[in-house]
Amino acid sequence: MRFAAFFFLLVGLLVQLGQGLGSPLRWALIWPALSFTLVGSAYLVGVGAVFRKRETGRVPLWSQLLHAPYLLLTLGVWILQQRLSGEDPANEVAPGVWVGRRPSPQDLPPGCELVVDLTCEFSVHPGVARSVDYLALPTLDGTAPSQASLRRVAELVADSRVVLFNCAAGHGRSATAAAALLLARGAASTVEEALGLMKAARPGIGLNRAQRAALGVFLAEAGPGSGRESHGS
Repeated sequence: MRFAAFFFLLVGLLVQLGQGLGSPLRWALIWPALSFTLVGSAYLVGVGAVFRKRETGRVPLWSQLLHAPYLLLTLGVWILQQRLSGEDPANEVAPGVWVGRRPSPQDLPPGCELVVDLTCEFSVHPGVARSVDYLALPTLDGTAPSQASLRRVAELVADSRVVLFNCAAGHGRSATAAAALLLARGAASTVEEALGLMKAARPGIGLNRAQRAALGVFLAEAGPGSGRESHGS
């Protein structure tokens, strides 16, 4: 909700600014106003499909153009964060389970065979899509993956491949999905235990209230270690 408030505030400022400008500049403000309004509306209703990211991991060109003002701002913040944080691209939070930021091919962990991408705003790097198996679970930044996405993650319980869960920074969305896998495998029995394991390896990880609540629902439905039997078969 804080993202939606930010977007609508920016739209309001743009509109107010446009009142005092000439007609060409007012028209120029329509594009960013539309872009931020659409994304803000998506936050209000919790729809991660606003960018229409495909199963291949690509955001269509028309969507990139429509949302260019928002995407350029997001990309700029991401690049700045990446350069200033000093954080590893990814960290191993459990054997064979990595959590990290949106990767380039050189950022992939050793032996990585599967990337689970929780971003909805970024296209997957072409080199990543060509080099490993790929699963897109588009989720809005700052929100929780859907229960359908978490159940899809739980299907990996018996999968022995080295997997990287990524979002933009590797702190929230990706960590929520990775926690679901740890819970399903029985590597952790509570949400807090899963979070503790991950933070020990990647201290920047932090789950907000919505993400913790989503894991609580997942755990209540699936039960801790629900995949142990299939994992051992």
